[in-house]
Amino acid sequence: MTEEVEQALVACFDSTGRNDARSRLPGPDELPVKAPYERVLTAIIWLSQGSLERLDHFSQVARVDWRDVVHWSEDPVLPGEPRTLEDVQKRLGIFPSD
Repeated sequence: MTEEVEQALVACFDSTGRNDARSRLPGPDELPVKAPYERVLTAIIWLSQGSLERLDHFSQVARVDWRDVVHWSEDPVLPGEPRTLEDVQKRLGIFPSD
């Protein structure tokens, strides 16, 4: 791991969770081609906010499309902005038909 990734681990996880977190991160061969590996790992760690459950979730997202986690970590949603399709529908008063 690079120093930047290690610093993110130290910032987000205590000493007992750090090794577990490190072992749960995807390897370079688990990400789509040409992923900026260290940037993706740092994004996953920051998005996890110290939660191994969140780390697992964002690691899985990155395995499908690493650009999502990089975007979410570098361009976070501002307060009050919708985060999901359901949020947009609710804000616009549009409800899907059942």
